Amino acid sequence: MQEMSNAAAEKILIVDDDLNLTSMLELSLTRCSYQVDIAHNALEGLRRLYAFQPDLVLLDVLMPGIDGWDALRRIREVSDVPVLMMSADSGEAMVSRGLDLGADDFLTKPVRHQELRARIQAVLRRAAASPSDGRNLLQFGGGDLVIDPSASRVTIRAEVANLTATEYKLLLHLARSAGYVLTYKQLLDHVWWGPGRPQRLATLRMTVGRLRRKIEEDPRSPLYVCTQRDSGYFLARD
Repeated sequence: MQEMSNAAAEKILIVDDDLNLTSMLELSLTRCSYQVDIAHNALEGLRRLYAFQPDLVLLDVLMPGIDGWDALRRIREVSDVPVLMMSADSGEAMVSRGLDLGADDFLTKPVRHQELRARIQAVLRRAAASPSDGRNLLQFGGGDLVIDPSASRVTIRAEVANLTATEYKLLLHLARSAGYVLTYKQLLDHVWWGPGRPQRLATLRMTVGRLRRKIEEDPRSPLYVCTQRDSGYFLARD
């Protein structure tokens, strides 16, 4: 007997290196009429994200190579698919980090299947209830600064800001963690990730300077992209 026949068209991508766990999750969710795909590392998961086009991603935090945090960051660069993180550590700091990076919920291992199904249903309901047009707009300064991730567009005081890809990536990363200081290393690792990319503080500072000139009324006294002395940068919340 299928427990949730209304989920027949909904697809779930599981990204976890634990083969036994993924097999159990696949069996449990398939019985609930979900379509399930599995990836056993983050890179494979990112490839499956494009090919499978899931309605929800179950993402483990601790994996060899690229971990769940970096995988979540990359997912959020290209998609607003709901993401349910999984970890044996469900402390406040761990959960807060996941939510700050864009996760929709956090599940503690070992996974209890009834709780898992209930959380999946809740996350999918929230996603379905959100309007598809403009639901992902990020607005600051009373609406003066608007970031539209679906169109990769930024407007400042109703004018389109002509940002480079790097400037946009930096601004979006700050916006997704608005109000929180991101360290120089966190920003360099995220925005200039990959072999051969410049990992220099001077590069980051120059990019911040260019970004401020494009979105701040007074770049010397920024209202949006703010500096935390000797630590990093943050995007100010309203």
